[in-house]
Amino acid sequence: MKNDRDFTKLVFGIILILIGSMIFLSTFFNISIPIFKTVISFLLIYSGVMILFGKKNFYTVNEKFDGKKKDYLVLFSSTHIDASDVEDNKTINIDVIFGEGTVYIKKGMNCKIYSTSVIGQIRTPDGENITFGSKDMKIGENPDEGLKIIATVILGTLKIVEK
Repeated sequence: MKNDRDFTKLVFGIILILIGSMIFLSTFFNISIPIFKTVISFLLIYSGVMILFGKKNFYTVNEKFDGKKKDYLVLFSSTHIDASDVEDNKTINIDVIFGEGTVYIKKGMNCKIYSTSVIGQIRTPDGENITFGSKDMKIGENPDEGLKIIATVILGTLKIVEK
């Protein structure tokens, strides 16, 4: 789990460095580089690598989280994952790229949420919207013993909703 998160941070760090370099070159040396097309191409390459080597499933529509399947990749589609019945230490990795996702958790359940968004939107149960950056949050009395959600959103939307 941690290696996937470190790899994602590495890729996004490299993308941000390249974007900054392209802006610098175009500003000071009048070298014309199509920044938007370059960013989109890097994101598509990253998506392809995640599909090939990440062993993640995609195009999920509606699913009840049973604790066995733990990796979700929502690519150009939408998904609803119901994790409200999970009581013990389980982990869900959900990556949303050009899509929309909703994760349902039980109100007041023990839960830790690690969220990263790049030009996307993650709405957490406390009502905060993360559009660019990372946020870690804990819910419940003993969040270390509950569900762990690792969410990454790129040009998409993910809502984590208490029901």
